[in-house]
Amino acid sequence: MAATRCNGPGTFCKLLSRKSSFIQTLLYRYASTDSLKMVKLQSDKLEERRTQIKVNKRTNIKPNNVKSTDSEDIHVYRKDRKMENRKKNNGQHAPSFWKMIERRLVEAKTHYVITKTNLQKLDAGTLKSLEGIHITKQTVIVRSLNEEGHRWLAQQKRFTGNLDFATGPQNVVAYLKQFRDVSVNNQLLQFNYILRQNKSHQIAYFMVYNEIQDVLMKSLPKLSVGIHGSAVTNLGCKGSDLDIVINVSTNKRKMFDQVKTKLEEAESLNIGFCAPHARVPIINVQHCPTKISCDISIESFAQSNSNPMVNAEVLYTMSVLDDRFCSLVRIIKYWASCRGLCKAGANPSPHGITWTLLTLFYFQQKGILPAARRLYCYQTAGAQKTRTRAVLSSENNALCQPLDTPTMRSIDDISKDLKKNDELLVDLLKGFCDYYLAFDFSKRKISIYDGVYYQRTLRHLRVSDGAMEIPLEYKECYNTNVSKNVTSGVINVMKKELTNLHKALNNNNLGSVLKESGRQL
Repeated sequence: MAATRCNGPGTFCKLLSRKSSFIQTLLYRYASTDSLKMVKLQSDKLEERRTQIKVNKRTNIKPNNVKSTDSEDIHVYRKDRKMENRKKNNGQHAPSFWKMIERRLVEAKTHYVITKTNLQKLDAGTLKSLEGIHITKQTVIVRSLNEEGHRWLAQQKRFTGNLDFATGPQNVVAYLKQFRDVSVNNQLLQFNYILRQNKSHQIAYFMVYNEIQDVLMKSLPKLSVGIHGSAVTNLGCKGSDLDIVINVSTNKRKMFDQVKTKLEEAESLNIGFCAPHARVPIINVQHCPTKISCDISIESFAQSNSNPMVNAEVLYTMSVLDDRFCSLVRIIKYWASCRGLCKAGANPSPHGITWTLLTLFYFQQKGILPAARRLYCYQTAGAQKTRTRAVLSSENNALCQPLDTPTMRSIDDISKDLKKNDELLVDLLKGFCDYYLAFDFSKRKISIYDGVYYQRTLRHLRVSDGAMEIPLEYKECYNTNVSKNVTSGVINVMKKELTNLHKALNNNNLGSVLKESGRQL
């Protein structure tokens, strides 16, 4: 514990140390009758100096050449210790998917978004009971440190200030230019660092999820609402959308109208595009205080035998087994988006889930990650049981959680079966390029469930099946080809871009392939 003098006579602010250099913790102390002094812990000169020493040891970059472009995160040139430890330990002791969901839900309910103006009006005692974890020019995310702070926050609205978590990293090419003299592997590590979501983003996503769930369940209490997608799989980038699913037992179109009506009544939500007649009806809304875009889908698990929560559970488990999988997914999806090869909606380019599964399949071929079927243990040996659907309800939430038949094996248990692999991120990315440059999509279909590819039969070669086949074929999920929109022409373009990416990595020029291509597909 250290103390440093703040602006103003006789005022001291205690600085709290934190092990993580990625969570910007702000401690608010009442400094005088008309001002609020705020201390940003890790902008302390000593901490900056320690960080710079680590940078210099790894990269030999002079301190003057290193500049931070993210006001929230301290600049660290990462060969991330957390990633390295997770890579070596294969995710041991990581929480299960449902345990992680439960923790984040509870954590999100203890945080509020408050304006600085409101904080400046508080008395000294209340200020001492609050702690901030994220700050913008006008707004702070705070949580209570004691009962007094909890009582004050309970009297406030969840969002009285505005954040902006809908914006991804800007000027990536210009940012990476300052690292052009270091190894391309370190460029990839830094690139991943500016792409990945931090603790503040995770809290904000679950705060928005809680608010949307509260809006719906006040008038539709029997609704089953779940959160899935990149917000819970560790695969998301800054600015990613929030994916929410509603499980209904009645007519989907009727429920669509009811849900849309309730969302329109919420002051904090703006309705975007709607697709009521799609196979999976979707309502897009924007959460005004955070600018987070939310895709709310309405499904009937009993009728379709599909549950996106199972997909999220599988991808989350894979992500904690090896953090390099998360890093590569973020990098590849951002690169593909820059090259016009990753778009949402009805178009012939691969969607984000396609690139995610391509990366997962490559890791399975390397023996770094297991086949999806090895994540489960069945109660009867050799039996191919279908996971039964159910709803987990509690006082705080209603989630679309499957029953534990079959059960997901513990992460510690799964990690024991994995091969040790210490390849650098750049080597894995080059291997990804080489593997799919040689892969014949016209004759092979990818099986994530079994971790192998199979020959496509004549039935699979119909035009309606697409030029690429990657089914979500877990025995617990509906068997559908997530990449049936991809055409053979797009695959040819994809292979050209993979060749260019490989060359850029060899030439230590990552920025050259991260420029917008303007390609029309």
